Amino acid sequence: MDGCCDNLSKEDIVKMCDRHFGIGSDGLILLSRTDEADYWMDFYNPDGSQSLCGNGSRCAFQFAHDLGIIESVATFKAIDGIHEAKFMEGNIAIHMNDISETEKIDQDLFIHTGSPHYVQYRNSIDAMDIVGEAHK
Repeated sequence: MDGCCDNLSKEDIVKMCDRHFGIGSDGLILLSRTDEADYWMDFYNPDGSQSLCGNGSRCAFQFAHDLGIIESVATFKAIDGIHEAKFMEGNIAIHMNDISETEKIDQDLFIHTGSPHYVQYRNSIDAMDIVGEAHK
């Protein structure tokens, strides 16, 4: 693994995230020290793979602030590089890196923002089976 916690195996992370036998989560976020930024945010998906999580980045920023690691502005390292975060009008703003990959698939898009996203354009979501589509 390329993260801060190389002592955790992919299997360990999958077990921890399991909704029946672990803590049950959409991922695992670990913070550690790094010389490259104020902290390292290591995000693992429930399958043990690594990526960037935008909302998780906000949670990690708030946690680092609550621990006294940072004040109101910070830089953090993630799997896709260095990011900036700050409190802004009562919210947490994260400066994301530019999209690194874009691929057109028929009328849809696959983009990589630090985490892979599949984007479908629809005229109306009312008639869409979102759960069925997500499981394809």
